[in-house]
Amino acid sequence: MPTITINRRDLESLLQQSIPDGQLQELLLSAKAEIEEITGNELKLEMKDFNRPDLWSVEGIARQLQGDIGILGLPTLPVKPPSVDICVYPSVKKIRPYIACAVIKDLRLTDEHIRQLIQLQEKLDLSYGRKRQKTSIGLYDWSLIDPPIHYLLANPLKEAFIPLGFDKVLTLKEILKVHPKGKEYGWILKGLTKYPLLKDNQDRILSLPPIINSSDLGKVTTQTTEILIEVTGTSVEPVEKVLNIVTANLIDRKAAVSAVSVNYPWEVQGQKTRITPNFTPETILIDPHEVNRILGLSLTNQQILDLLAQRRLQGILQYSSSTSRSSDKKDVMIQVEIPAYRTDIMHSRDIVEEILIAYGYHNIPLEKPRLVNYGSLTPATKYLDRIREIAIGLSLQEVQTMNLTSVETSCQTMRLSPSPLVVEIANPISQQYTILRPNLLPCLLELLSENTHVTYPQKVFECGTVTSLDENDDKLVKTRWSLAIALADAASNFTEIHAYIHRILEALQENYQLKPIILPYLIKGRAGNILLEKIGSVGILGELHPEVLANWGLKVPVAVAEIDLTTLMNK
Repeated sequence: MPTITINRRDLESLLQQSIPDGQLQELLLSAKAEIEEITGNELKLEMKDFNRPDLWSVEGIARQLQGDIGILGLPTLPVKPPSVDICVYPSVKKIRPYIACAVIKDLRLTDEHIRQLIQLQEKLDLSYGRKRQKTSIGLYDWSLIDPPIHYLLANPLKEAFIPLGFDKVLTLKEILKVHPKGKEYGWILKGLTKYPLLKDNQDRILSLPPIINSSDLGKVTTQTTEILIEVTGTSVEPVEKVLNIVTANLIDRKAAVSAVSVNYPWEVQGQKTRITPNFTPETILIDPHEVNRILGLSLTNQQILDLLAQRRLQGILQYSSSTSRSSDKKDVMIQVEIPAYRTDIMHSRDIVEEILIAYGYHNIPLEKPRLVNYGSLTPATKYLDRIREIAIGLSLQEVQTMNLTSVETSCQTMRLSPSPLVVEIANPISQQYTILRPNLLPCLLELLSENTHVTYPQKVFECGTVTSLDENDDKLVKTRWSLAIALADAASNFTEIHAYIHRILEALQENYQLKPIILPYLIKGRAGNILLEKIGSVGILGELHPEVLANWGLKVPVAVAEIDLTTLMNK
């Protein structure tokens, strides 16, 4: 879990009150933080919730704690209308397509403020931003910049600037080889013929995202009173969320924030122009009776509203036309407004958790269990554990990938047409996660594509569930267990993947046959159908098609296999 260092006096200044020693730890726990070390006024905290990056700073912690000292409901986050444009060029779409920006004025930065800002930037880049691959943040002295800002791709051999921390001009290519940040994060741009670049209207370079800022425009000090915050990344939602987090912190420091118009040459969620930051609250509808059922409590609607307000959320009662406003009947719902910097609330159950935190775990009445049961592993779990033992014994590394994916990831990159049996998410929060995965192989390939900087060979496997609609009734969903293996190396081929599958099936005492099969994502003549007597096909194996390798940015051959374990277990 992330660890951060904050100054206690700074925290008390943001809260506008002192905190007694006896209450400090208890208060911090409500912000999901534990004190690891105290040195004078310095507190080293371990953040206990990886899904709350908005709490990875003293400003975020203070904002959350304000609810516990009487400052209730949604935080006020004023933003002035946009007067600055960001021009996104078509060329960046396939590399690092999304950007969000804000202009911050009236700053009065101290050394402690800058330390917190840089710490938050580093934590977000490293953890939430997946070492800058998913998102990265840039800070610039706005007073030196001539808008509009241009976000484009550039020739790494022709464009050059003085990177932050250096005193000489380097080409973009040289920065990746010489600069410490270029060496650390250059793998993100590995294999590209052009690199992302930010320029102002005078053609001056602001930065080479996500690597390094320029020394001229990208340096923030205590003398800086105006800054530009920029976030780039591979998905629009995380990019805009990160900007919201950083901007909200500066608003808490009494800075004035102006929005920016980001102009895309393509549509992003139905818009070609996106205004950032956007603090419009997201909403989720909850049933108060369901809240009480889950928690085992008897909270009134007003009590639920008060507990939500304590957690810096806003609850609004929603009445049907036939329901009195003073009623607690079942057709009264609560619409919950969620701050736009929160990244963790995706479902009504997340709201129930917030209510429980505000209510206090220690206030839940104790009950003796009515039944005492002793658990044991199911036959299916034992079978799957056996599969994992065999695979690990063959020196394969087990991984776990997300159950949610997208049609682009599971179909288009694999040269497949979308299946009508794919289970779609009704209201996806992110375009990265719009369906339940119908198979495991694309998930393994996505993992390999994110680890091209790691030494080869890379030999991974996953035992996981895959989901599809029932062929006979599209209202029913089938969830099955599957085993997928991917071998990435210059020497990976059909023979090697066949040897792994043979050893696994042999260990399971399964007699099988291989027959040729033609699949769009495998090379013709190097693909096999795994057949069991009286059952038929239980899986496939083969070498990935070159076009699929290119789609994933993989530079070495990859041999793959996937087996339907549910069929094997139930035969």
